[in-house]
Amino acid sequence: RTQLADLVRRANAAADQGTDAGGIMGFFKTTCTCSNFGPEDARMSAVVQFYQRGGGIKAIADNFAAVGKFLEVIINDDSMSDGAQWINSLRNPQSFVAYCHNVHEIRGYNRLARFASTDYIAALQDDDVPKDGRWATKAVKMFEGHERMALIGGFRGRMDVGKRFDKGTGQLWGKKYGPGYIPIPLRDPGTGSAFMPCYKVNAAPLF
Repeated sequence: RTQLADLVRRANAAADQGTDAGGIMGFFKTTCTCSNFGPEDARMSAVVQFYQRGGGIKAIADNFAAVGKFLEVIINDDSMSDGAQWINSLRNPQSFVAYCHNVHEIRGYNRLARFASTDYIAALQDDDVPKDGRWATKAVKMFEGHERMALIGGFRGRMDVGKRFDKGTGQLWGKKYGPGYIPIPLRDPGTGSAFMPCYKVNAAPLF
């Protein structure tokens, strides 16, 4: 009963933003299915705004399972196309699949974050598959080691300095760091992971 009451409270918090125009349902008015629900040991919530990329579900779910009970998983099946596959694939003790149809990324991530039960949130795209199961614990350790840090970009970043202006993007051109570009030159002392202060980072994964 206590767990159910907590779910209702969290779903209501996610719905507090109100019903969007165009008949889009609020979070609590949609179906929220608990694939698994166990002891609340999670310290980070992975929130995924999903839209018709069923081919990647298994790889993402397998990675989340490798993280284990440290990770709460909350999926929004925006396309309402693959909810059953998500439910059958997720194995984390705290796993949820919501159906907020056609809300798009910003509203979707906001609602999923408001539903989350943890202090740390990882916003992932539906094609983000981390290399191993250590990314969540490393991110939390980084936050704990850098108390003034509010955000971590988990993929690439850039430093827009100089005078070269890109008319296509309306931005100063800057050096890009991360996979496929300049290697990140520094390391986080607590985790040993590549880490550097950066002016701008990719939107996902975003912690």
